[in-house]
Amino acid sequence: MEKPINEHRDWADNTKPEDIAEIVESLQPFYFQYNGHEYLIEGIGSSREGSLRFIIVDPDPYYKDGGWPDKYDFAYQGHLEAKTPNEMKTLAFLDGKTIFERFSELRFFNW
Repeated sequence: MEKPINEHRDWADNTKPEDIAEIVESLQPFYFQYNGHEYLIEGIGSSREGSLRFIIVDPDPYYKDGGWPDKYDFAYQGHLEAKTPNEMKTLAFLDGKTIFERFSELRFFNW
């Protein structure tokens, strides 16, 4: 479902591509809006144990549902496909392009 831009969000308008690359490397969550949809991306699991995956979900229902990454009704294309930070950086899930190829079209926000 397409969402209007929420003017009450804490928009992070000074976000740079290198900021996102660092966040992906550290597996930390980040939030953005693209093409009327809100996204949460976060690395979960452990690279040492081979269980690392990146979630790609709509943050509102994800958090309302208790933050269970195995529920797919609010997941986006590419959810749990990337198993390393490099795979996440190169995952073409935004209409066939990566977060860096679509960077100028993304609007980042703080949760």
